Amino acid sequence: MIFNYVTEGRSDSGVAKGCSNIVGTISVTTINKRGVANLDQKISGYHSAAQQYTDVGWLILRDSDNQCPVTLRERFDPPSNGSANFIFRVVHSMTEGWLLSDAQSCADYFRIPKDRIPKQPEKIPHPKGLLLELCRKHSPKDIRDDMVTDDHRMGPLFADRLIEFAEQSWNIKTAASVSPSLNRAVQRLREI
Repeated sequence: MIFNYVTEGRSDSGVAKGCSNIVGTISVTTINKRGVANLDQKISGYHSAAQQYTDVGWLILRDSDNQCPVTLRERFDPPSNGSANFIFRVVHSMTEGWLLSDAQSCADYFRIPKDRIPKQPEKIPHPKGLLLELCRKHSPKDIRDDMVTDDHRMGPLFADRLIEFAEQSWNIKTAASVSPSLNRAVQRLREI
């Protein structure tokens, strides 16, 4: 099946590709909306496209950003307008939490201590901030310089590193066994 994956930003595209790998989609297009506000404005249009073109699947990934995931689902994916090929998933609380859910691969790739990664990353208010902090404190210089700036912001190659990790090292099955919201997304993808 042809699938369109829509994400908030470029750094999320590796997670979308990981989702596509687990269900064996034939063709994938990733659409990065450059921010949650831009994504939110387009969700209803993607839903309409899914209703019109039923041979194309749509997976929309939106971070909850500590908002109520149920409220967000009701706002953007009302059940009365459901379309079998349209999947709107709220990532709790952000995609970095899904990545951290595969603690061993995360520790190996970013060269951070596995015991510093919480056992339930979805309960962390800001997983991206935690990943940046872990890289700042523990990663070798090349990874640290790519991931985080001296003032603790995303580094110049943050998105590239996350994409590379998600596509080459991240084990989505392991992560889904730890992350309830990722597990629900994977189960929903398998239904199509």
